[in-house]
Amino acid sequence: MKTNIFRTILTPSLLPHWSQDLLLALPRIVGCYFLIGFGWSKFPCPAWFVTDVAALGLPLPFLFAWAAVLTEVFGSVALILGFGTRIAGFLLVCTMLVAVLLQKADADLWEKLPSMGYLWLGFAAMATGSGRFGLDFLLFKPKQRALLE
Repeated sequence: MKTNIFRTILTPSLLPHWSQDLLLALPRIVGCYFLIGFGWSKFPCPAWFVTDVAALGLPLPFLFAWAAVLTEVFGSVALILGFGTRIAGFLLVCTMLVAVLLQKADADLWEKLPSMGYLWLGFAAMATGSGRFGLDFLLFKPKQRALLE
């Protein structure tokens, strides 16, 4: 039988007890709620943000600026809902790696902390998916569903 790669990516991992999934979901939900504010302040993508991205030396600064804004706003909504969690987590990791390594490269650790926090949140979302608390769980019926019973 041919394995559907998208189903594999979108099917969340489940931990042995629902409370463990809840402990992973809370930072994802609360953190992304606040990340929407960071992104919304740049929506629609203002010229100053495109200029900032261009100053980083990235090609196609208009495209990368919009990608960052859309990830921060709509990627956060997807993470809150647990929809496409691993994909949204990957996009968040890419965005925050640029923020930490390029945009805040000369900043002190204190200024890097928000971006670093969202970076680790994205890694956790990529690793586990939504768990039991997200639309991915309802849509893609993980094999571990027997753990609920």
